[in-house]
Amino acid sequence: MTYERFEMAPAWKASIELAEMVLGLTNAAGDRLASSPSLRDSLERAAIAVANHLAAGFEQGTTQAMISALESARGAAGEVRSMLWLMEKMPAYAAHRPALAECRAKTETCGRLLNEWHDGVRHLAEFGQRQYLDAVREEERRRQERERLAAERRAIYEDLRRLSQQS
Repeated sequence: MTYERFEMAPAWKASIELAEMVLGLTNAAGDRLASSPSLRDSLERAAIAVANHLAAGFEQGTTQAMISALESARGAAGEVRSMLWLMEKMPAYAAHRPALAECRAKTETCGRLLNEWHDGVRHLAEFGQRQYLDAVREEERRRQERERLAAERRAIYEDLRRLSQQS
């Protein structure tokens, strides 16, 4: 799928949610993180970097820039996940384990979305935009045909049900 603006991309939206969650977590754990300002700074910067890499790559407007940006965003998401695992193992953050796990789950969601976007952009680069868009259109046509057939089946079953109730 192609997007007119980076704000339309599910991966960007998820990365913004991740950044919001991480910033909320670091504010909630502020007293604990005060003794580890570099951890707090690294965690916040990496969380924000995921969305920023996507925005920068998208705005540069080239396929190669987008591929590089997606790879950098995946790296930043991995950094966030790694720091969250570390914090979860530390007794000082025991009270925040549920929030840490929730943030970590969001990094995994971001990672999946980033991988999907990366695969699509990579295919675009490998096969050329025209072939890629033709494949996307064909897949959409197949999806619509499946939906049409499913609707026909439902209508037939509904007609049979009505007929059996009339008998």
